This record gives sequence, C-alpha cells and structure tokens, in this order.
Amino acid sequence: MSRQRRNWDKEWEIPEAEQGLTYDDGFLFGPDTDDPPPVKKLKRDMEREALTRLEEAARTEADFREVVKNWDRLDANRERRERYHEILRGNKTPPLEHNMIPDGYAFPAALNGVLARQNRKGDFLDTIYCCVYDLHELVPQEYLITPLAELPDDRKELLFLYVIERWSTMKIASWRKQTDRNIRKIRNTSLNRIRKKIRRALTEMDAAGEPLTSRERDFLAKEKEAFSEKRKAKTVEI
Repeated sequence: MSRQRRNWDKEWEIPEAEQGLTYDDGFLFGPDTDDPPPVKKLKRDMEREALTRLEEAARTEADFREVVKNWDRLDANRERRERYHEILRGNKTPPLEHNMIPDGYAFPAALNGVLARQNRKGDFLDTIYCCVYDLHELVPQEYLITPLAELPDDRKELLFLYVIERWSTMKIASWRKQTDRNIRKIRNTSLNRIRKKIRRALTEMDAAGEPLTSRERDFLAKEKEAFSEKRKAKTVEI
C-alpha cells in the first residue's frame, strides 16, 4: 500500500483569520488591539500597585531588601525577554565575544603598534624620526627640543632606550656592558639637567605672561618646591 502524498505546505499555512496576530504569554493580540486582555492588564496593575505600596511602607532594612528583591526580579525578567532578540552562536548562550581570539593571532602584534597604525593612516613623521640621534624631533615644544638636542649621543641613546623603547636600566646596562648603578646615575644626571633647562624656560614664559598648560604649571610648581627645599638643606648644612 503506497503512502498517501500529503501537501505539507497547505497544512502549515496560517489561516486567514489568524494572519497578523501575535502570541504573548498565551494571549493572542491583533494589529488593532493596543491593550492586553483585561485579565492580564488587571494582574499587571495589581502587581504594580503592590510594589508601590511596598516601597511606600518600607521602613526597616528587611523591607528595603524585599523591595530590591522585587526590582531585581523585574529586571531579570526584562533581561530574559531582551535575550530572546540577541544574536547568539547557534543555540548556545555565550555571546559573540566569548573565547574571542586575542590580538596577535589574526593580525601580528607588530601591525597593532602605534607607529604601524600611523603609517597606515599616512603619517610617517614619527617613524622617520624614531631614531636615537633624532630624539629631539619627537617632541613639539621648543623648550624640550633644545635640551634634548644638546645631549651627547651616548646619553641620547640611553634616554631613547629608557623612555621610547621602555628598556629597564638592567637591560641597558647588559647591552652597553656597564653596571646598572652607572646607567641609573647617567640617567638621573641627564634628566636633572633637562629639568633645570625646562624650569628656566617655563619661568621665563610665565614671567612674560605666556599661557601655560596645567601640566606645565604643575611641573613648574613641583620644581620650584624641590629647588627651595634644596636651598634650605644647604643653608642648614652651612
């Protein structure tokens, strides 16, 4: 006996009487129906009124905990309804960012650096002047360019490795075959000389009435305070 062929498309068609209707928690809404059924509407109004009375009657810590518990339940229901519309991977609950491949696998880490990003935008100045002997070209302020340009090449090299390349003093000492103490002494001496020149330049700018940024004013205030403390220490020793 042959199996009877059935028209499944016809059987699964939506009847004309139900076209345009949507189901919400077992209730059927139509396009011309703006409000839920009276029973469901009455239930929502009663729950809302009960929560309002609970909030107004709350006096103790336990009462407020009960209010917070009810609001947490409403928020959980709202988030559950919103999750129905989220785009997930298949039937799994984790979002798209779960177990995402970190940077460096799809794109090499060298392409994610600051200079590489600037090169892709067409800005090549920092790449051109990213050199030990052109350290002064990496700063825009005139009072920074002059002190850096006047440094000897070996001190430019040390500051470039320490500030730009983020090398530690021990790594620089191993690379230059010197002691870590010597590297730290040269670094501190160079930075102190640069600070003195910057302090002198900022003091002249401030005296001339030129505007200073907040960072420059903070630097100038700290340098003046440190300079005054050194002078007091010298007078005490004398």
